Amino acid sequence: MSSSAECCAETDFIRDQFANLAEVQSVHILFRNNICYITVAVPTKDYALEDRIYDVQYAIAQELQAQGFLFDVNIVILAGRRLEDIVTSVGQPVLQRAA
Repeated sequence: MSSSAECCAETDFIRDQFANLAEVQSVHILFRNNICYITVAVPTKDYALEDRIYDVQYAIAQELQAQGFLFDVNIVILAGRRLEDIVTSVGQPVLQRAA
């Protein structure tokens, strides 16, 4: 299993990529073995935002695959709910904004 120290540079890279998307409310990351699970919470369904998230996903894919990681990105639409009410065990928060 990868330690958080081993994944620090990748975590910073992922946070920086999503920080440019003001509509993203939170990003959580969980590293297990050589897989990085990324959960992105957004307030509402927004196809234009999804397209920008997919652009970020592509940049992350390039970075993580170069480091030998597989990854999985999940977009969660909050629709007024709390992330904890929708998803269990989302990993380490790396980006959180006030709702």
